[in-house]
Amino acid sequence: MITTLQFVKRFTILALLGTALISVNIFAKKETPDPQPILTLNCQQHNYQFTGGDAILNTAGPAQQLYLIHNASDKTLILNHLPKDPGASAGWASELKPNQWSAIAMSEGKFSLNCIIGSTENYVQNADCHKVLSICDMPHAVFPRLNLGSYWIIENQEFSSVLAGIKKRGIKVKLPQKKKNKTTAAGKKNAKRPSENKSI
Repeated sequence: MITTLQFVKRFTILALLGTALISVNIFAKKETPDPQPILTLNCQQHNYQFTGGDAILNTAGPAQQLYLIHNASDKTLILNHLPKDPGASAGWASELKPNQWSAIAMSEGKFSLNCIIGSTENYVQNADCHKVLSICDMPHAVFPRLNLGSYWIIENQEFSSVLAGIKKRGIKVKLPQKKKNKTTAAGKKNAKRPSENKSI
């Protein structure tokens, strides 16, 4: 038979274990997706907006732009554009798996993309693009004349593959230049000069 003292001891131990588990759960380092690679590029988060659950590209009006799109959710998505003319050919539906990237060339103004949770074989439900996508505008991308227009450049790939696909299309992406260390006037003055007798 369990005495009162034994019961109290067991209850205390269980309470301490429970507190420890809760603390571990709260303070444990959460798994986060890979750092946004777009930060290493000349990427700007502008010239697009999220409206009514859709992503609107080229909000400033028609202009040739390059956008990188990242699936920041844990669900497979379908990105699609519904043309204003119902009789127009669609051809925009594109699958984007979790933590994968796509690149899209865009010349049309205010081009809308909607987000659907599911795959090309299984449409499940609409999703709010603002909650599942990260978008990057590359304003200084240079397109060859033959590759102007609006189209998917590369779809549903690792970030490095997306960059390779952009390059393969002949599209040049301007990367940020590394800052050069400025040599002070005093540093230049005190710099050791090479010996005039040194052989070449």
